Amino acid sequence: MPGTPEGARAAVGTRPSGRRARRAARGNAAPPSGPSGKTLAVLAGEVGYSKSQVRSLLGGRIPPRLFVVRMVAATVPPLLRERREAEALKLLRDALHPPRTEPSTHPRRPD
Repeated sequence: MPGTPEGARAAVGTRPSGRRARRAARGNAAPPSGPSGKTLAVLAGEVGYSKSQVRSLLGGRIPPRLFVVRMVAATVPPLLRERREAEALKLLRDALHPPRTEPSTHPRRPD
């Protein structure tokens, strides 16, 4: 910076950081999108859920069957759709019905 001694730091708050920096960096960039090339807003409209619901369901919550079917229809090309839907529904079934685990066979230590 002109007029400042070498090694001096800029005043706090002169550079945007965090969310403001990301917003500034996005400026003219295309909106973020997933592997299908569709934005969250577009997917939300196509599957019939709000953006926040789609974000939550894609972020880890186990989705309802209808969401899975609609998401596959919205993101997978027609030639692959039947196979991908079957795979997605199998994963959903596995998530909804996890295998039973055996109780521990180790005896408890007396306290």
